[in-house]
Amino acid sequence: MEVIQKSQLLKQERKIKSPNLALVLVHDFLLAGGMQAGDGAIKQAILRHKTRLHAEFTQLKIRQRVVNNSDLAQEVAISTCERLSVFHFLVSRNP
Repeated sequence: MEVIQKSQLLKQERKIKSPNLALVLVHDFLLAGGMQAGDGAIKQAILRHKTRLHAEFTQLKIRQRVVNNSDLAQEVAISTCERLSVFHFLVSRNP
């Protein structure tokens, strides 16, 4: 989601109304080797931003200090677990 936010895809492309749809399409575009969507207006909206999306994805990998996509997935999973642990700790202290 960070890549989508930093590329400002949803702000610049009004045709993509759902952040979830954008997440799936950008995931397919960056990680799955191409989008499975038909050649419609939404796919064209993603492709208009392909350079920016690739750049933001590369910057994310640099910030996370990972070399490949599988290492990035592992770092994101660890980061998410840490945030959830802090959240659960804070919630348990303030009933």
